[in-house]
Amino acid sequence: MQWYLKVLRQYADFNGRARRTEFWMFVLFSVLISIVLAIVDYLIFGSSWSGPLSLIYSLAVLLPSIAVTARRLHDTGRSGWWQLIELIPIIGGIVLIVWCATAGKAEPNEWGQNPKAEEAFQRALSIAPADSDTLNNYGWFLCQTQRERQSIPQFMAALKNPLYATPAKPYVNAGVCSEKFGDTAAAEDFYRKAFSLEPGNGGAMYRLSELYLRRNDVEKARFYADRLNKSYEPSAQSLWLALRIERKSGDRTSESSYAAQLRRRFPNSAEYKKLQQGQFE
Repeated sequence: MQWYLKVLRQYADFNGRARRTEFWMFVLFSVLISIVLAIVDYLIFGSSWSGPLSLIYSLAVLLPSIAVTARRLHDTGRSGWWQLIELIPIIGGIVLIVWCATAGKAEPNEWGQNPKAEEAFQRALSIAPADSDTLNNYGWFLCQTQRERQSIPQFMAALKNPLYATPAKPYVNAGVCSEKFGDTAAAEDFYRKAFSLEPGNGGAMYRLSELYLRRNDVEKARFYADRLNKSYEPSAQSLWLALRIERKSGDRTSESSYAAQLRRRFPNSAEYKKLQQGQFE
């Protein structure tokens, strides 16, 4: 019954993916309800499938039926528009049934993450609700599935364990997700907390430097970028960041130095292509 109600809650939601269980349980309960209503129609009105109760129910579930079919097709890697194939007599309906019975793609696709992943996280949290790694990973999953605000409480819950070995990780993740919904002040606070806990955290240094560069705070941006490039073997991303900072500051000598390193070390990188095209923003 929970699957049937889930589809109704997503009444006109054509986004995302629906697993086979969700789709077929909705179909099953819809058929059972239709049979019951047909019997009632027959007993009261003397008609069955064309009775008023059956017609009202059919109209009520028309939109969620189309929506869940679209999400089921998304799960198999197909556009929801493919359900129009049902307009082809006999063959179209058979093809659609086969597609809806096909297992979804295990990997994320353009319509989102594998819906089974959510259930796996829920099962894991029901077994160990205070496990910091699971909470952090679930928070990141929510963030990657356009539920950025919902992810923050998961990261904070992960940090409640005083024995958690990598507390900087959920702070950095919380910062990334906060930036996604536009709260750069919270993001800065999260990154700084991560850096305070783990001064060698590359993610915190990179994110802080990027954030301050966007604010035109060149000195702070340079501090974290320099520290990053001195702490780790420079990457195309970190050199490109440092180059843009020096360009913003007007230091053409340092900018040229970073450009030369980028060209020598990472000639096939996306960052070097941006340099060649003059795409500094």
